[in-house]
Amino acid sequence: MSRETLIVGYLTFKKDTGVSTKQELRGKLEKICEGEFQLDGDSYKIQSINWTSHVDETQISLFFEEHKVKLKSYSLKLFDLDEANVTWASP
Repeated sequence: MSRETLIVGYLTFKKDTGVSTKQELRGKLEKICEGEFQLDGDSYKIQSINWTSHVDETQISLFFEEHKVKLKSYSLKLFDLDEANVTWASP
């Protein structure tokens, strides 16, 4: 079942991580997150709204657990947009 999501975050690789490894890992995470990371300085950043998302939180957690030794730092936030935090409507 699909849902509406917003993903915001970044990842920064350690200096000794090779270019091909960076590309491979970034590609894996892009597939998991269903969005593209863009290079911004030393970090790759993502900000993606997906109206038909199948993002799996478990897969994201497994990715970071498996590859954290190659990452200098990372932050990723997944928001479900299916339910509004605040709603305004006419009476």
